[in-house]
Amino acid sequence: MYNHGSRSDNKRPTLRYELSRAGAFREYKKLDKITKSLKLFILGVKRMSDAFLTKLEHMQIPVKDLDESIEWYVSHLGFKLSGKSKEQHHAFLTLEEGPMLMLWETNEITSANFIFNGQEMPVLLYNTKQIHQFHDYLKEIGAEITFYKDEGFGWVLKFVDLNGNMWGAIQLNE
Repeated sequence: MYNHGSRSDNKRPTLRYELSRAGAFREYKKLDKITKSLKLFILGVKRMSDAFLTKLEHMQIPVKDLDESIEWYVSHLGFKLSGKSKEQHHAFLTLEEGPMLMLWETNEITSANFIFNGQEMPVLLYNTKQIHQFHDYLKEIGAEITFYKDEGFGWVLKFVDLNGNMWGAIQLNE
């Protein structure tokens, strides 16, 4: 069947020839995997130093009534209206720092919250230096407070706005 020496004719490969080809193929496959891994590593390093994304521009949340929501966020949370399109059903609000907040008027039943371990969590979390006064103010205007506690690293406050969106505020310990 097989000649165990060198390849004796051009028609049938020898066993040694086949084994050497199989070994070379395995080595080629190993080298190919290493090369691919190295390419991915180099791309990852490039991406970390030359990020595709540079900052959070704005966040978007659903609202039931655009004008009523603008009034509530401006009056109660200190936002400023920076742009509005009633035809497009959206508005942009800003604070002194951070990304813009885009409001989208929708008839859909939706909110900007998520569930973690059975607990509703806010998508939006803001810094404050007046958490206790803010808590008292929210209670005074009838906002639903869902969480208010010293977590050790700082005070955390969670509340629900007029659209059912949960918000968070944090005052870190200094």
